[in-house]
Amino acid sequence: AAAIAPIVLAGSEPARVAGLLSVLIGVVCLIGAALRLGRLAQLVSRTVFIGYLAGVAVSVTVSQLPKIVGGDAFTADTLVRQLAQVPGVLDTANAASVCIGLATVLAVSIGRLVAPRVPVALVVLAIAALASWRLDLGAHGVQFVGALPSGFPQLLLPAHHLSDVLALLPAACAIALVGFADTTVVSQGFAARNGYRVSSTRDLAALGAADVASGFFGGIPLSASSARTAVAESSQARSQVAPMISALAICVLLLGAGGLVRWVPQPALGGIIAAVMFSIIDVSAIRQLLRGRRSELL
Repeated sequence: AAAIAPIVLAGSEPARVAGLLSVLIGVVCLIGAALRLGRLAQLVSRTVFIGYLAGVAVSVTVSQLPKIVGGDAFTADTLVRQLAQVPGVLDTANAASVCIGLATVLAVSIGRLVAPRVPVALVVLAIAALASWRLDLGAHGVQFVGALPSGFPQLLLPAHHLSDVLALLPAACAIALVGFADTTVVSQGFAARNGYRVSSTRDLAALGAADVASGFFGGIPLSASSARTAVAESSQARSQVAPMISALAICVLLLGAGGLVRWVPQPALGGIIAAVMFSIIDVSAIRQLLRGRRSELL
């Protein structure tokens, strides 16, 4: 937003300028992949991955608190300031939302232990949606996802004036670096905890291709999602088939089935994310650091 604001305020169409930024970021990532800059990720130690994922787990869980309790949203954008606002969020909590959120956390947590091969999160969402519809929980202050708009996004040619390209290029390089860093740390972190190898150069190429594609639909830049990755892992996802199925499911929703999520309560979504995020904290690795080098633990 900060990158495109000066150009948009000068009269350009926001979606086209955002699309240009996405395309530029994608090109920067693709150039980085061609130069095999993904190898720089090998310089990051496993200890950093352990700490990063633990920090992400805490940060994302705290961010879901307003959804879980149905209270006021955080106005702060940093973890420390959000923690300071927690008492205010709890003061405005909705009783029905709290019950749904806590029940979801318990159901998903227990279900992952008792029946790890069952898609517990999906079952819980379906039950929560059915209960919300039958019990008219909206009348009790529970917030819902609402029906999704139907139809695929239309192709939109990005802004292509040379002046816009030159103005956005520095920001594109910076955002590409941040996006790649976030993506590779999440990717390498999950690989380390599950004992498999990933190619950060391929991640960089995939990120670039996705950003270029997003730009031609007026989409914003993107990177990895630690929350979605954690949910996929908790659902026993082990290959690229999982995101392919997710993509097909999204297509079905866009083709006219968006009403299926109308009654999904927001507290249930927040509860699912909170339940799975703490599972990405590598407790055993932290214990090893505790018994070994305290400097690495710090």
